[in-house]
Amino acid sequence: MCSHRKETELPSSSRNRKRREKAQRRSVNLLTILGCIAGAFCLVVVLACVVGATWLMGLPDYSGISSYANTGITTIYANDRETVLAKLYLENRIEISQDEVSEYVLEGTVATEDERFYEHGGIDPIGIARAVIVNAASGGTSEGASTITQQLVRNTVLLDEMTDRSIRRKVREMYIASQVERQYTKDEILMMYINVVNYGDGCYGIEAASRDYFGKHASELTLSEAALLIGIPQSPNAYNPREHMDKAMARRAVVLQRMLSNGYITQTEYDDALNDTPVLSDQTLDDETISDIAPYFIDYVRKQLDEDERFPATIIAHGGLSVYTTLDPSLQEDANTAIQEGVRYNDENFDAALVSVDPDTGEIVAMVGGRDYATNKFNLATQMSRQAGSAFKTFTLLSALNEGMDPDNTYVESASPVQIGKDWTVSNSEGHGYGPMSVSDATRSSVNTVFAQLVHAIGAQKTIDAAQACGIKSTLVQDDTVTLGTSGVNPLEMASAYATIANGGYYHEPYAVTEIVTAGGETVYTHETEPGKRTLSAAVAQKATDILETVISSGTGTGASLSNGQPCAGKTGTSEHGRDLWFCGFTPQYSTAVWAGYRTERETGLYGGTICAPIWRSFMNAALAGKPIEQFPTTSEKISYKPARTWDFTKDVTIIGGDDEDPSESSSSSSSSSSSSSSSAASSSASSTSSSSGGNEKPDPEPAPDPGGDEKPASE
Repeated sequence: MCSHRKETELPSSSRNRKRREKAQRRSVNLLTILGCIAGAFCLVVVLACVVGATWLMGLPDYSGISSYANTGITTIYANDRETVLAKLYLENRIEISQDEVSEYVLEGTVATEDERFYEHGGIDPIGIARAVIVNAASGGTSEGASTITQQLVRNTVLLDEMTDRSIRRKVREMYIASQVERQYTKDEILMMYINVVNYGDGCYGIEAASRDYFGKHASELTLSEAALLIGIPQSPNAYNPREHMDKAMARRAVVLQRMLSNGYITQTEYDDALNDTPVLSDQTLDDETISDIAPYFIDYVRKQLDEDERFPATIIAHGGLSVYTTLDPSLQEDANTAIQEGVRYNDENFDAALVSVDPDTGEIVAMVGGRDYATNKFNLATQMSRQAGSAFKTFTLLSALNEGMDPDNTYVESASPVQIGKDWTVSNSEGHGYGPMSVSDATRSSVNTVFAQLVHAIGAQKTIDAAQACGIKSTLVQDDTVTLGTSGVNPLEMASAYATIANGGYYHEPYAVTEIVTAGGETVYTHETEPGKRTLSAAVAQKATDILETVISSGTGTGASLSNGQPCAGKTGTSEHGRDLWFCGFTPQYSTAVWAGYRTERETGLYGGTICAPIWRSFMNAALAGKPIEQFPTTSEKISYKPARTWDFTKDVTIIGGDDEDPSESSSSSSSSSSSSSSSAASSSASSTSSSSGGNEKPDPEPAPDPGGDEKPASE
């Protein structure tokens, strides 16, 4: 065996030759691979250079100091494109020098935004590496890598590319940042940055922010105040202390911690500042010129230009624009007069708001956000969230029509009070009931107990769906009380929602800006008029309009009847104890919502029909003066009605009260009142639940509650 193995073995020289050949082949393969890698690397470098050079073509001018200080007065016009509503800096900018700002601001900005600012040349490789590691570990983008110099470039020279998230934009930004570092000192760059960065509330630059939030110069800021402002630029809207103080304070804590860890403040200073609560100024930084005709509308437009993604924020920030709006100056004057006249007999703290939109387009033609802009700039027309009261019953009516309910021939018991389920007890005005009532009559007279049973039988979600389809965007209460307006809404969305009914079922997003033109004449934004989104069938919109016309002609909204005979429709609303008063109504030309009450919620004892309906009437009479009468749109479509027995109005319903023998007499005590019911019905517990007969059939004789009197809030 051994001798045989030796005979088959190759000589050592042959084996060595084979090994050498194999090693040579491996060397050749390795060299080939390395050569390919080197070639590929060179190709990548070449391509990167070519691409990089291409990316750097067409760079904006970054050589002059003016490139880092954007200014320009913007003019806002009415819909006639001539009437000047405002001349203002869309961004309040006040440039200051280094000796005019608190050291806390300078040190805190560096510690928070770019702690290696004085060590790098505009680009921070260490910061980039750290950001990559942190973001990889967190699975997000929690850590940024942009230096202060890069942010300066992004907010000025490359402002037009700010929203571009591509590598190309980043390369351009980094290149210019490196050049800026060669042109200016670190202190100059830092001052340029804090003079242009967005501090929220329309303020650009630390001096404007300091005056706006604290009513003092930037040189006078305390550590606590400075830290609060330093934290804002990361997210100017989210960290605006006027709107989100809790988030702003949390961000301030981060700023203070970074100032401490970087040695800019002591532990004692940190502790004292952390325990201090900054007090904001009541007065914001004034604009140059704002017409007193529509100050709340201007604020609304300005806020949209500053925050709305539909507008090119990168262009807006340059200023020097002509902004054309939807506001009709004549209608605005009418709205101002109607509000002032409507509240003149109430105390000085009683307030009101009005919004009117064109149903066919969504154009906001008039907006009043309060009786006195000088004393309170909070816009009640767009920023508040208050209960709609019975003005919200309209959406339950729409849901019933959508479901195929015949409002003229479906009857529901109107006894007062009634208990829905175990926990909700609902009453009518003065506690009166009128026997079985048709849904149409219950809408005309705004009967709480009928609508409570109606929404319970159909489902609260159907009311919510109808409201949202019409344009209500506020969060809505997810239970039966939604029909009585327990959710907070604002006049703008209510005017828009009722406009959907007015135009035959098409929803148009309300808008205020039609066009934006730069100082050089370039149109950078044009509102694209769309045909509208059908959210209601034409038949449903028409039937709802017919019923809501009776609210004004013979129901709770008689105070809104127009003097020229123009067809009109609407609904009154009064929240619990009269805290919120409403009238929402429309003609073919305009949909208008009016709210009245106190900015700080309190009882008024008043009704929407006695306050808001006359304001609506005053405005609409003036708005329509001299204009031809128009008719609501009609359709040959028909609603496919279902039998009344389709719905069980007795399920989980307990009739507690009874019906009045003489409805007319029983409601005469409130005959001077012409508003709707409350929104917030009081809840109470009951030990038992029983059913009483529902109103599926027409009674004999037909009940006839006095339409002149409005129901009292359910819990009163």
